[in-house]
Amino acid sequence: MRALICGSGISGLTLAWHLERAGWEVELVERAPAFRESGYLIDFFGPGHQVAERMGLLPRLLDVRYPVSAFDYVDGAGRTTSRLTMPATGPEPVRRSRTR
Repeated sequence: MRALICGSGISGLTLAWHLERAGWEVELVERAPAFRESGYLIDFFGPGHQVAERMGLLPRLLDVRYPVSAFDYVDGAGRTTSRLTMPATGPEPVRRSRTR
């Protein structure tokens, strides 16, 4: 079987990975002219974490991760309106707090 996947975001790359391992001939196309210097912050809990673990990618992802322990939400004036804190060690419950 052959597949053409349009888009090399996380979904396209994951689909290509699975299809190729199932014996498919996969071609992945992307309209962006080059790799980006930075990426998007990915919520790495629940299904995303489980998929990475099943793909055998979790150890490497944990090695190269950028631990984040808190997110500040700011208003148009740059004032912090709330904060989301979490342990930087992995997917555990989060604590939310309001600053005003």
